[in-house]
Amino acid sequence: IWDASEKEYVKVKVPKMGFVNQPRKTLCYGVAYKYSGQTHPLEKETPVYVEQLFKVTNTMFEVNTNNCLMNIYSNGYHSISAHSDDEEQMGDLADVYCWSIGAPRKAVFRNKKTLEKFVIEIPEGLYVMRGPNFQRDFTHEFPK
Repeated sequence: IWDASEKEYVKVKVPKMGFVNQPRKTLCYGVAYKYSGQTHPLEKETPVYVEQLFKVTNTMFEVNTNNCLMNIYSNGYHSISAHSDDEEQMGDLADVYCWSIGAPRKAVFRNKKTLEKFVIEIPEGLYVMRGPNFQRDFTHEFPK
């Protein structure tokens, strides 16, 4: 489940380019997630560890998390370009986002107003929360 070949892609809509392939494996749990003009297919079962992440996040931030879109970057070839997730469907979590990384990766954040860049080395297995107004103020990416 964690392995993703170099030939696995997720189609995303890029302004002025249309749909392009981005190399990574993506799994969706909970409720359907829509992005880039498409609905991501749900996995048949939600793993126990994802249910536990929902519970911890809901308790800690007093929200009602019901979706996990998991991007798997299993090698240095897998990536996601700079973007912000400003989907209306996120409701209560419009300002709180999280991800779990399955391998050490570099994350790049840019302030939308100042264009100041922050680079963070994220160790394997770390669960990260991005706080209030993050998507409004910053872009994020996992480069190759």
